[in-house]
Amino acid sequence: MQKGNFELMGLCLSFHALNICQFLITLNDAIARMLVIFFLNDLVGIASVNTTLFLTSLVIVVPFLVFSMLGGALADRYPKGIMIQWLQLVSIAGAVMIWVSMLEANGFFVYLGLFFMALQAALFSPARLAIVPEIVEGEKIPFANSILTASNYIALLFGAFVASYMTIITKRDFSILGLILVAISVFAGLASIFVRSSRSFQDKKIDWNFIRTTIFYLKETVSIPHLLHVIIYGSYFLLACLFTQLNLIPLGYQELNITDAQTGYILLYTSLGLGIGSLFYGLVSKKNIEVSYALIGGLGTALSYYGIVICPHNFFAVSVMGFLIGISGGFFIVPLNGFIQTRSPEPIRASILAASNTLGFVFLLLGAAFLEISGGYFKLSAHTNFVLLAALTLFMWFLFAYEFRYALFRPVFVLIINLFYRVESRISPSKQYTLKENSLLGLMGLMSLFEPLLVIKNTSHPSRGFKRLLNMFLSIKELDLEKEPQVLEEVKKGMNLEGGMIIFLEYKIEAAPVIQFQKKGRHLKYF
Repeated sequence: MQKGNFELMGLCLSFHALNICQFLITLNDAIARMLVIFFLNDLVGIASVNTTLFLTSLVIVVPFLVFSMLGGALADRYPKGIMIQWLQLVSIAGAVMIWVSMLEANGFFVYLGLFFMALQAALFSPARLAIVPEIVEGEKIPFANSILTASNYIALLFGAFVASYMTIITKRDFSILGLILVAISVFAGLASIFVRSSRSFQDKKIDWNFIRTTIFYLKETVSIPHLLHVIIYGSYFLLACLFTQLNLIPLGYQELNITDAQTGYILLYTSLGLGIGSLFYGLVSKKNIEVSYALIGGLGTALSYYGIVICPHNFFAVSVMGFLIGISGGFFIVPLNGFIQTRSPEPIRASILAASNTLGFVFLLLGAAFLEISGGYFKLSAHTNFVLLAALTLFMWFLFAYEFRYALFRPVFVLIINLFYRVESRISPSKQYTLKENSLLGLMGLMSLFEPLLVIKNTSHPSRGFKRLLNMFLSIKELDLEKEPQVLEEVKKGMNLEGGMIIFLEYKIEAAPVIQFQKKGRHLKYF
């Protein structure tokens, strides 16, 4: 890890510079996307808004599809800090091109400038995520990720508000608005100077065939438990995020009787909620990557979409639902990002993250295409689109909940423990232990220490019905260890791959330490 004299919240200067840089890049990209939409609405007419939304999304998505894998390969092969610094020149060039094109009222070159800004973001994103384990200590990665994700998604949605607000107060003066893009890109370049990391793998080969490399690295994740599925769920979140942002524009003038720029106010509340949710996750998750918290976030997101469906005509209600979407989204995406970062092997970490980005933007392209088809061809309303999004999000949550069904209530238990108790332990995850006492509070405390955790109960009469369901929620697996030794070995092998902790209940292992649990006030101690 990088050492230095400057630290804030226990994190080094490089991390904070990275956070500022990525915030400004994402903010600028979000502002640019909305300004281009507003500019083209004036240039070609609001009647063509669905086509404008589709083409704008296409210009943004294509660089991520084609160049994300290249960005991952470059980030694995070369020092990520230097790569991040040079990429800012591409962003500055794109912002200047948009500004000049707006001055000349040229729609084609506005798209080209937006393409350059998206290209920079596509190459930057894998390096941004892969550099975190290099500049942040392992136990601080969940907290660092919560800060990065919060600022990134706040910038994504807050940028839409900034674009809307500046468009209103400048009375759609795009000569001024375009100049703002240039200024922000320059500040991002200055912040990148302080992002430093020297790790590299010079022998890493670069393959320009992004389809082949994306498939290859996604296949590499299959052998790592849950990783591919988590990547898919995270990709869907990108789709939902962009879909929400773009579909709010037609919802505004169809249901709320507001302008395209005024819909940015709803996104302000969404970005605020996303920031709060992400930071709150960082506080309650402590040192673990609590993927199961995403179960809460995913369900909350789906229900919030249904809230918009129920009250589409009320600006206050839609704003509140947007805020709740943000809160839930923070609890959903931050642990997923942390899971991908920590479970990806270091020599190919950036490439796996790039493959994840590529898959995510395939989802984005599908979402943008759906908006164009539903609005332009089938003439579906924005309200109907939100009905479909709510149903799809709930369906994805059920798939996700089944994937992590043994941890369905884990986030609730861990949240209670972290809020009301301080857990102390010297238990090593590399050893096997026997739990002396079967206590609900004791199990909840162990859950806060280890993710994932599996408690194996030795019994010749496995529970049925409600008790079996309860044991599953408590991550207790009942086995007859004398009759099913091969099952035990398979379970051990799977937990070793996941990096989890196995504890035995009512079963003595030769030379295995016995865990004793003790409660002293607000302290839980294991020894």
